Amino acid sequence: MQRALIDTGAHYSCVSMSFMKRLHLLPKMIRGPNQKRLFTADGKPLMVAGTIQLTINIHGLMIPTTFQVIKSLNHDIILGMTFLTNTQANIDLAKGEITLYDGLVGANLVNPEENLLRTVDAVWVPARSEALIPVTVPFRHGSGLSIIEPSIH
Repeated sequence: MQRALIDTGAHYSCVSMSFMKRLHLLPKMIRGPNQKRLFTADGKPLMVAGTIQLTINIHGLMIPTTFQVIKSLNHDIILGMTFLTNTQANIDLAKGEITLYDGLVGANLVNPEENLLRTVDAVWVPARSEALIPVTVPFRHGSGLSIIEPSIH
């Protein structure tokens, strides 16, 4: 099982080059002159190596998906708006689930045991900035100062 980041701020779905190498999929990648120019949320360019067609299995439903292969990415798989639109995704934050194809298949957004923290209130952080955000943490985490950063694989 592989986890993916659902990113409504990403237009295209992306996969990391390191993930492709681990699965020995690099020979299937299509390199070409029609590569997209992609940027991070803070405006930095992403190095697109090519594209690949992969099939995602969500509870037995096989979904062919085109991915942009990115040389350096914080997450192995990012499902962007093209995927979410094409699959008629419905993200229900109150229930913590995503359903596809008008409820045909669904999945939990997060595993409650893996949640480390939650914001106390809704927050907005401007691009290219940092912010101190009040959060709650599970009791098992204990008290103290924490720094949260994206994981790099």
